[in-house]
Amino acid sequence: MKGSYGINGWCVDPQPGREPHSGGVNWFWRGPSVSGAAYVSLFLEAQRYNGWALDTDRPPSYSGEQWNDEAQIGRYCLNRHDGFAGCLFLDYSARKVGQKELWTLKWHKEFNETGFWTKAGGVTSSEWPEWMKHFKDY
Repeated sequence: MKGSYGINGWCVDPQPGREPHSGGVNWFWRGPSVSGAAYVSLFLEAQRYNGWALDTDRPPSYSGEQWNDEAQIGRYCLNRHDGFAGCLFLDYSARKVGQKELWTLKWHKEFNETGFWTKAGGVTSSEWPEWMKHFKDY
């Protein structure tokens, strides 16, 4: 583990052409003055100091599972507080966020908040890993 908290990597403002992820150049927030900032995660409890969550990321098989490029949201998906994590949003408000709720936040500008791993996207309780099944659905 390389951290207790991590920044949402999509909130940084890298120089054009030096973006640290293969996602779209226009996916980066590049500052706090954006519409819907109260739904953009900025800083969360994490097992690494940064990450670039994608709506296609699968949930970790167990809490604390090592992440990979197809599961970067797993860096933030940890059962430290009975299914919840502390989150600071881009408007500088803070609240607890449910583990399954992570897939409904606006991580980057093109993030689909109604993707497969959400109630709106059609995920069922049985599709979640065993350690997450009893957590609240979003």
